[in-house]
This record gives sequence, C-alpha cells and structure tokens, in this order.
Amino acid sequence: MPQDAFTLSRVATELNALLKSAKVNKINQPDKDEVVLHLYNAGKNYKLLISTNANTARVDLTNTEKPNPLTAFGFCMLLRKHLLTAEIIKVELVGYERIIKITFDAKNDFFERRERALYAEIMGKYSNIVLTEDEKILGSLKAFNLDIGSLRPLCAGLKYTLPIKQDKFYPHEKDYENQLLTLLNDGIAVNLGAFIFEKVIGVSKQTANEIAHLFTLKYGEISTKNAINLTDFVVDFFVNAPSNPVIKKNENGKVKDFLVFDYQSFLGESVKKDSVLNAQSEYYAVVDKNRIFDEKKHKLILVVKKSSDKLSKRQAIIINKKKDASDLESDKIKGELLISNLYRIKSGEEFVVLENYYDEMKPIRIALDKTISPNKNAENYYKRYNKKKRTLEVLVSQEEELKGEIDYIKSLFSEIETAKDIFDLVEIENELKEIGLIKSAKKTSKKKNEKVQYTTYRISGFNIKVGKNNIQNDALLKLAEGNFIWLHAKSFHSSHVFIESKDGVVPDSVLVKAGEVCAYYSEVKNGEKIEVDYTLKKFVKKPSGAKPGFVNYTNQKSIVVVPSKNEEFLLK
Repeated sequence: MPQDAFTLSRVATELNALLKSAKVNKINQPDKDEVVLHLYNAGKNYKLLISTNANTARVDLTNTEKPNPLTAFGFCMLLRKHLLTAEIIKVELVGYERIIKITFDAKNDFFERRERALYAEIMGKYSNIVLTEDEKILGSLKAFNLDIGSLRPLCAGLKYTLPIKQDKFYPHEKDYENQLLTLLNDGIAVNLGAFIFEKVIGVSKQTANEIAHLFTLKYGEISTKNAINLTDFVVDFFVNAPSNPVIKKNENGKVKDFLVFDYQSFLGESVKKDSVLNAQSEYYAVVDKNRIFDEKKHKLILVVKKSSDKLSKRQAIIINKKKDASDLESDKIKGELLISNLYRIKSGEEFVVLENYYDEMKPIRIALDKTISPNKNAENYYKRYNKKKRTLEVLVSQEEELKGEIDYIKSLFSEIETAKDIFDLVEIENELKEIGLIKSAKKTSKKKNEKVQYTTYRISGFNIKVGKNNIQNDALLKLAEGNFIWLHAKSFHSSHVFIESKDGVVPDSVLVKAGEVCAYYSEVKNGEKIEVDYTLKKFVKKPSGAKPGFVNYTNQKSIVVVPSKNEEFLLK
C-alpha cells in the first residue's frame, strides 16, 4: 500500500523493538536509490534496507543479496564515515509525517560521542535519506539546489527542516472538521473517504476509506450532527487501531497489497502475517520482482527495436536501389537502338527519336550527351545497363540475407513477449550478448553441461518440453533423440516443442495438447485457430552458422489447434 504515516508508525515501532542497541557493522549502497545497513543485535544479524525508489520507497528488513558497484557512491562513503560502529538509540516516526527517524550513538574523529540521526523520508518520487548531527545536515542521498522554489535545500551545513506542509491538517486539528461542517451546511454531498484523504495528513487513500467505513458503521452516514466526532475518531484510529497485519490477494491469488490490519473496505483474500515487517517484506518482494522483470523486459525490447530500426533502414535502401535499377532493360534497348542507327545520328545532338523494334516500331525519344559521339552514347547506355544488372544480382543475395535477419529479430520480439520470468529474460539477454546486440564487459565462457531452464509438461505418460527462447530451443534440439516429435507454429515465430517418444508414435490427444501449447507460446497466441507443423526430430536440421533458434525441416504434417497453456499438465 502507499506508505502512509499510519503504516510507517507500525513499521517504526517494530523496527525499534528489534534494532534498539543494534551496532552498525557494514554499510552498502547497491544502487543510487537504496542503502543497506548491516546490523548486529542480541546475537542476530539484520540488514536494514532504506529504499527511495519512487515505486518501492520503504524502510524494511531484507535478506536479498545485491551486488555492489565497483566504486562506492559518495553518500555511501559519507554514511560509512559517520555511522560505522554506531549504535541505534531509537527508531521512531516523526509526528504524522511519512518520515522514519533512526537515532544513533556515534563517535567523531576524536572518538567523542555524538548523537546523529538518519531521516528516511518515504514520499514516493520525493523520497530521500538525510544524515544529520545536532539537526545540521551532514549530507543527503538527493541534494536539491537552493534555487529550486518549493523544494527544500538539503545541503551540508544547513539546518534540517521538515518538508513544506501540504494543504492538509494534522489528525488532532479541528480545521478540517470545520470545513466538513461548512460543506454539509451548504448542502454539498461529501464522500467522506475522499474528504479525509484530501484534508488529513498521514493517510493513504486506502486508510482514508477504511476510516470513513468504520466511522459510518459507528455513527451512520456523515451529517452535521455527527461531523463533530470526526477529529476524535481519526486520532483514536491512529493511536488504537489494531496491528494484525495481512497480505491481500486478488481473485487470481496474486499478492496485491499489505495492510496493518484487515481493512473491511478493502476487498480480496486475506492472509495473516505475524508482523507488519513480514507483510511488508513479502509484498515488496513481489513488487521488486515485477519491477525488475518489467525493467529488464523494457531494456531488451529497446535493444531489439534499435536493431530492427537499423534493418528497416537497410531494407529501405535496398528497395530504393532496386527501384533505381528497375529500368535496366530500357537502357539496354536504347543502347541497341543507338548502335543500330549510328548512321542516322549526328554528333552534337541532345536527343534522337528512333523506331523501337521491341515495341511495334513505336517512336522512342533517347537522350544524348552532345559532348560525346553517338557511339560513345551507346556505350554509356550499355554500361548503365550492366551496372544496374550487377546491382540487382548483388541485391538479391543482400535481400535474402536481410530477410533472415529481420525474421530473426521478429523471433526475438516474440521471445521477449512470451517470457514469463526473469530467468527467461536473462537467457534472452545472454543470447543478445552472444550475437553482439548487447556489449558484454567480459566474455564469459559457456560452461559445459550448463543447465537450461525449460518448461516441461506430462500428458498421458509422455514428457513434453518447451523451449521459450532461441537458447532453449537450440539446447532442446541437441538433447532430443531422432524419433522425438518436433512441433512449431506454421509460418509464425513460436517455441520449439518436443514430445519424447522412443518410436515417434503418440496418441492423437497428446499431439493435439502439445500443438495447443506450441500455439500458446507463439506470436499468434491470441488467435482462434493456429496451424502447427510437426515432424520427427531427425528431419529437423540446423544449418551451419545459422542464427540461434533457426532450423530447416522436412516431412512435416500439420494440425489446427486453439492455443492453450494447458496449465494442469505442467510439471512444477
């Protein structure tokens, strides 16, 4: 859920119980948005993550290992200087702000004790981490310049101040209650959840809707009579609301949010957790996984699109060259007509009109270069003809090669779109490195017998294996025996699917199911009926030097199927 003050207050309370007196042993900054403090307390090690990523900003405990950059960020070096060996005194929420303050007992360069504070400001795209001593800023993860109007300057040496107050009120103030009464007296219909979200600081839209829901259950629909109870109700909610955290799932069983307690106004399946921190960690593990997947997918699409754009430009050049050379027969005819009529052509003429015996003796106008002889003009037309002929011959092979490259790039797009997890994308990324579309800092040698992850089905006693990208397709082709049945969507990019069969014979029902899976993992998976080719593996050949995933095949037959994942047959 959006990290509001109500949720962060519970997070801070749990962190304080676990980390009070914890010692800072190590500090890392895996990327520009995250800092990790390695802590030790009461015989246990903890990793405290502070993220300022716009979509996943939080303060959390983590077990995830992330590689560190070769050169540490400046802010990481600052934290190491001032916080290594320091002990946590307290973790707390700052008022009703979305800020968690971690106070440390530290030492300066002269080993004198100093109290320092780390402010984790969890505010979406404005999230930040600020280190202070005696309320003076020592440094921040994101430093804003003094001349940026509404943003606070967070430069070293300045006094740390809270973010500029929004046009909202604190839960204990009466002003928003007075505004509500004014609206009700004026006869304006009020959506109480939206009103609380707009007027009260420290609550997300979900929390505001839950406050409104609980208020209505107790007092009925909002009116001028019960509006005076709103301030006390909001304060009581902040202070006394239960801490019975849950993970909320949608109808498909996928994690969609976490809550401090099971909001009655928030629909979905609820799974109880023993702490807010555990609920938060589980939720963001899913969010981070999806974010990393989406970012890598987007990166790969951009790489492949860049290559596709280059191929499109090459294709346009070839088309233009073919167009320019398409009149070669006209040049040949003009050359022949000039040679046949040299006796009729005078030097110095700019054009001549002759009878075209290739076109029922119709007159044809032929341009001439008056600075050269008629014979030389005829030779020039022959030269142009021969040049265009050679050009077209070269273009045929270039066009065939380009067609193969475009086809391969289309297969990459199809692979990326059908990728289901980060492992699929990593294999595609490795493929792009192999062919040079992505520069690799260090060429890694392929391990022999490196395990390839592919999808396996079990249908009526037969194993069916699916390669979801070109790396997997080539690996399966090498592993497959000659009588295994190979399937591929006809005329479209798709996974290579193998039915393991010793004698090449399988029931029609198995063949159809395998065909449905093959169609599902194709670029036309949303089609109603797809034609799928199948043949024995021994009739599938990979040409020498061919692009990953490219094969030729013969002796094929076809079936028409409706795409289906057939998930019930998947081997987990």
